Amino acid sequence: MTSRLLSLLHTASPRKPGNGPPKHPLLRLENGRHTAQIRSIATDRAGRWIVSASDDKTLRRWEAKSGKLLHTYRLPIGEGNDGKLFSVAMDPRGDWIAAAGWTDLWGGSTTAIYLLERASGRLIKRLTGLEDVIFHLAVSADGRWLSAGLCGGEGLRVFDARNRFRQVFADRKYGDASYGVAFAPDGRWLVTSSWDGQLRLYRIESGAKNGAGVGAKGGVPRFTLRKKARLEGGNQPYAIAFHPAPGDGRLAVGFNDSTTVQVLDGRDLTPRYAADTRGLDNGNLGNVAWSADGERLLAGGSHDDYDGFPVLAWDQGGRGARSVWPTADDTIMDLKALPSGDLAVVTGDPALLVLDATGARRVALTAGMVDMRGKLGEHFRLSIDGSRIAFGLGYGSLEPVWFDLDQRRLHRGPPPADDAPGKALLPPRLTAPGLVVGGWKNEDRPKLNGKALKLEGYESSRSLAMTPEGEYFLLGTDWRLLLFDWRGRKLGQIPAPGVAWGVNISDDRRLAVAAFGDGTLRWYRLEDGEPLLCLFIAVPDQGQGEAGEGNGQEDHAGEENDWVLWTPSGYYDASPGGGGLIGWHVNNGKNKAADFYPASDLREHFYRPEVIAYVLSELDEKKALARAGVKPAPPVPK
Repeated sequence: MTSRLLSLLHTASPRKPGNGPPKHPLLRLENGRHTAQIRSIATDRAGRWIVSASDDKTLRRWEAKSGKLLHTYRLPIGEGNDGKLFSVAMDPRGDWIAAAGWTDLWGGSTTAIYLLERASGRLIKRLTGLEDVIFHLAVSADGRWLSAGLCGGEGLRVFDARNRFRQVFADRKYGDASYGVAFAPDGRWLVTSSWDGQLRLYRIESGAKNGAGVGAKGGVPRFTLRKKARLEGGNQPYAIAFHPAPGDGRLAVGFNDSTTVQVLDGRDLTPRYAADTRGLDNGNLGNVAWSADGERLLAGGSHDDYDGFPVLAWDQGGRGARSVWPTADDTIMDLKALPSGDLAVVTGDPALLVLDATGARRVALTAGMVDMRGKLGEHFRLSIDGSRIAFGLGYGSLEPVWFDLDQRRLHRGPPPADDAPGKALLPPRLTAPGLVVGGWKNEDRPKLNGKALKLEGYESSRSLAMTPEGEYFLLGTDWRLLLFDWRGRKLGQIPAPGVAWGVNISDDRRLAVAAFGDGTLRWYRLEDGEPLLCLFIAVPDQGQGEAGEGNGQEDHAGEENDWVLWTPSGYYDASPGGGGLIGWHVNNGKNKAADFYPASDLREHFYRPEVIAYVLSELDEKKALARAGVKPAPPVPK
């Protein structure tokens, strides 16, 4: 899609499980919506619920008809990538949910799939020992088989839900990550896609001895690799979907590296036809689905028609006329047809949408947060002392606002001209004497004076700021903030909670500020990267639908610009309704779901505007506590 994850670096064999999730409380955003891209969705056979998995490390269940939030599932998480969810699958009856991604590592080298009871949220089981990040999950139509596609060439795993989810099949002979797994509706075939360029077709046998055996000891294998095939549509096959009618056999394939949408015979991988994609010359249509009646073929991805990111719909199962459904403001990450004839869509910005059979929005749940994309140049201005910041609630500087940390007040409209000492608002510096940084804007090969600055594989630079004299410069990337000196020597790095769409450095050289894809603005001490403050602003929902209470968490997305400003330890100031926008995630070990404590429940101990007032002047949370005369709060319950 628009960005690919760095494959998990393997350690030497044998692979080892981690020690378990952190025991200390972790501060997390909570506004009743996802606050990072939604990677995957699943639904039950009846189409009652939509379950969504996100980079924000939460799993959420919504009522498909209304968009109401019914439950937020909190799995064990850690710092950085630990706990990000890339895929979700649901039992056709709706009894259990499987979720996985960058899960269960904890410093080890194996991952796990989490199984949850849908109604209670109880963590039923961990399917452990998987050798890499899990990119895709799928459940067979009868609910018996759960399959997983892994990263790093680790291939396919299949588990038997009727036999306590025992692993019954593995194929590790893949050349790259597997992003697609699909079962035929009649239960006889399983197909996978991989970025090694191949589709793989497996026959599901019905006559194995001793139950679901594998190999000689277990009798005839239930799963047998029958064929591999390369397609002309692209080199990186992505999502795959069988036609919903049992016995039809057609298989739709989308690609990460093209806008081609192919239809094959899913029983032998023979190409049958391709949908009409003439004139679609940018991005991809990597995600594919069939309408519930099988009459329409649907696709979406990073393809942008310059009015947004549409869903493409073809009549006659992909052979007929093409319709364009204006849909999203960011990459379409997943599509799922609902029995009602509707289509569930999730996006990277993030949003959850339900479209009717004409493509009209019936439910639209946006993130309820600032769109941090485009926070470059004049669209992201910082005062000389770092205490005022001007930006847009929308893309770039759309819906302009400015925030005054001295007064802790959000102002609408552009900021007034102010000649007071330290209050002039300046865009990030992109040039300095003797420094020329090129290739930094949405590219993966930035350079300083023609010399490459090394990034990780698949990592792209997004933003840049320099100190006035060019002693230091800051790069914001997909995953990190990177501080360099004038010679290009990396001085430090900070893990990013989302894409660093904007960065700025105060002219007094004391502070760095970044605008992240999770909707936060964060202030850091420039000399060592120590985090100081974080600001989150809720933005009224622009769509329709309803997102009520779920698992005791209120929905703040529709309220009028509530905000919360907090320190790393959780001391905060907030608008009247802003205290519920953050809270503490507390793990309960590997085998239980986590708990969540809204900051507003601990207001007596952590609501400390007088501490927030001194953080930027002291450049230290502990010193701000001392200056405010506040004793450290008691620990959050563990």
